[in-house]
Amino acid sequence: MSRPAPGSPLGLGLVRFESVTLELAEGSVLALYTDGLIEARDQDIGAGMNRLRAALARPDLTLDDLCSSAVDTLRAKPPSDDVTLLLARTRSLSADQVASWQFPSDPAVVCRARTLATRQLAQWGLEQLAESTELIVSELVTNAIIHGSSDRSGDCSIGLRLTRHEMLTCEVSDASHSHPLA
Repeated sequence: MSRPAPGSPLGLGLVRFESVTLELAEGSVLALYTDGLIEARDQDIGAGMNRLRAALARPDLTLDDLCSSAVDTLRAKPPSDDVTLLLARTRSLSADQVASWQFPSDPAVVCRARTLATRQLAQWGLEQLAESTELIVSELVTNAIIHGSSDRSGDCSIGLRLTRHEMLTCEVSDASHSHPLA
């Protein structure tokens, strides 16, 4: 199992986080936690990390049950620090569950994006979602065009992706690496 070097604990805000790209096998569990979950005054933090790793080695459990079990296992007494555990399990989607397109940053592409999205919904048998999806695609693509920024080459590309799994997910991206302002 490959693990990135640990960074600053969540919530401290002392240092910038660097992005890391990892390939994880389907069914892998990603755990984000605060040091209050694994650290004790009378125990090495490495031992706490090993106990967490062992507690999470239960692929038969749902994420809810795994999270409860891990917290119960690691915190036998009331915690002396904040405790947070966030779990995510990877899954793969087949190619026919995802449709994606790239558009130039031009308001004229909004109509094309709507058309492609509704055509894809028809292929998936999700025609009942066409009207609301068209509105969502229009709004998101328009916002990306207006508020997005160009990439390093000066091109501004807008991405649209629809994912059909347990629910329909609509994602729009631009070349910006910044977060929206509140």
